[in-house]
Amino acid sequence: MSEEQNKLIIKESRDNGVVILSLNRPEKRNALNDDLFRELRSAVREIEQDSDVRVVVITGSKIGEKRFFSAGIDLVEVMHALQADVSGKSLLAKAKEWQDTYSMIANSSLPFVCAIEGPCFGAGLELALACDLRVAAKDAQFGLLETKLGIIADLGGTTRLTKLIGPAKAKRLIFTSEIISGVEAKKLGIVEWVPPEGKTTLETSLEIAGNIARNGPLAIQISKNLINKATELDTEQLLALELKEQEKLFRTEDAMEGFLAALEKRTPKFKGK
Repeated sequence: MSEEQNKLIIKESRDNGVVILSLNRPEKRNALNDDLFRELRSAVREIEQDSDVRVVVITGSKIGEKRFFSAGIDLVEVMHALQADVSGKSLLAKAKEWQDTYSMIANSSLPFVCAIEGPCFGAGLELALACDLRVAAKDAQFGLLETKLGIIADLGGTTRLTKLIGPAKAKRLIFTSEIISGVEAKKLGIVEWVPPEGKTTLETSLEIAGNIARNGPLAIQISKNLINKATELDTEQLLALELKEQEKLFRTEDAMEGFLAALEKRTPKFKGK
């Protein structure tokens, strides 16, 4: 087995500025543990330092012939942590680190697309919710199952799911621990795309990522930041911020290139400057 295959996060770079990060614990159904979170944080930091990267796709590695997103948090490790410290303080400290890992993705200037096949439960779904866009197979399975364990989805599950689909629908899924399909997840607004017959989620996600990567990277970054703030600021504040950010963009090489390319009827060559 190669050194790359031994990693819990496999990174693959494409020529168009797209990077794929694959969860890689097939023997544990890609359950998330402390080591995987550590590698994910490291990978995100590394990607954010690479000016050539435009979009990140997160997916699960193949288990047999099929891709498999994540069964959720590694329950064995959580149980061991609780047995070692019945107060739960050490586990809560870990949970804060794990929360921060997902916040790195949610708050990153780069857009993240999540490609989901198979189970996407608990912390796996919370990872998907931290991404900007989600693509799911029609037979993928989604669920926040923490209430079955007598705990809550504390890695952004209750917060991000509610912001995404509203309180009533979030309560339905969280209170009941209901498992839904990719088709139902799209109806509820949890995912944006279900691929057509004959296309995998990764293929569709890479097409979407390629479409994003062709656009002005600075404009994408600023748009993500403004959209993320849309629920925090009032309309007048947001409108003022839009103009302030637009003023910055007007002074960039990318903006001039975009207008010239449109007038000359050619594809723009953005540099992120």
